Amino acid sequence: MAERCDGNGIIWLKPGNPKTLMVCPGCKTCRDITRKSLKSSKSFTKKEKEALLYGGFGRENLKITLEKLIRGEQHARSSYVDFLKDCYAVNRVAEIFSFQREYVINRLESNPPGLLGFKFQFHWLLPTCQFYQGKLVPNFEKVLAVLHKPAENALAISSWFGLANVDLQISDRRLSPQEWLISGRSLKRVLRLAEVLHIHP
Repeated sequence: MAERCDGNGIIWLKPGNPKTLMVCPGCKTCRDITRKSLKSSKSFTKKEKEALLYGGFGRENLKITLEKLIRGEQHARSSYVDFLKDCYAVNRVAEIFSFQREYVINRLESNPPGLLGFKFQFHWLLPTCQFYQGKLVPNFEKVLAVLHKPAENALAISSWFGLANVDLQISDRRLSPQEWLISGRSLKRVLRLAEVLHIHP
């Protein structure tokens, strides 16, 4: 039984503990918020509908309903919850690196940051993408230094860092920026990609 729902579709059994996060199945508060967002959402224009139909979409796909909106929002929240569950707390990172807790926080709050992290429920969480076998991915802090507002875009940065990239190819295999750096290849190539990475908060 959930102790609390934050009104945005995410609930947790123990406030502040990301390991117990779940997606709200649709309490009245969340349904009401979703209904309001449906009312304020922009419908497809006639030209947009024609283009979608021409592209193979059925007419049933063009009708936005409360159920569709709820399913879409719950899917997005579920992905976000999975991301949160996969993050480390500050104490865990301090344990891995044998650092003092304050040192980890200082690296998170420095400008530019030395670690990728963001605050959730007043706690710092650190995406695991930046770690490999108990160490920081080589040159990760240099990549972090050229990225746009890391603390605000941690989810987008984590996704980009872990996905195979067409510009990081060896033979017939594409590597992710993470794999590329772990294998000791050119940092400049990843920095160029990071500098032009389009992140939309």
